[in-house]
Amino acid sequence: MVSPEDKVVQEQKTRRWGRGQYHTESSAALKNHFGKIAPIWFYSLVSKFVQTKDNSSLWGENIGSTLLSKFILILASIVEFSGNAPGTSVLAKDLFDIVWVFRMAEVSEVRRSVLVAVATVFRMLREEMLLSLLLDESSLDSVPRNLHEIAINDPDANCRSLAATTIDFVGEQQQKMLR
Repeated sequence: MVSPEDKVVQEQKTRRWGRGQYHTESSAALKNHFGKIAPIWFYSLVSKFVQTKDNSSLWGENIGSTLLSKFILILASIVEFSGNAPGTSVLAKDLFDIVWVFRMAEVSEVRRSVLVAVATVFRMLREEMLLSLLLDESSLDSVPRNLHEIAINDPDANCRSLAATTIDFVGEQQQKMLR
């Protein structure tokens, strides 16, 4: 039988894995280097999209809608992964300007990707840019009005759910900013 003193000696000799140098660094010491190159990736992809947008063999029919939805999600990922880099808010605003026109696409997969991208934009925009985007109720393109319309009338349940979740997030952000 092992005595309590022997257990203490054994525990002191036990190696503790997973507590090395990577766990002792503070998360503030880690830098996001992707933020520096994110604009290069983002605008290169957008440039190729603009150059090829009239190519019906690429962007037409089912394959085109799948490609468009993946393209939108990739742009949203680039914006999200750029983190708090200085240009992220500009990327987010440009992402919104690119994808918002596809919110009424016939294919639900495209509409879903637009809603995911819009949610990403809302999280990554600076407060003043987000406020200006959300408080512009003058046009028919009003973001809150369109999101409410999608949340109520979209034929796809996932799109309705994404829009409702985004509306909730927007409401929370508006209340937080106006305090």
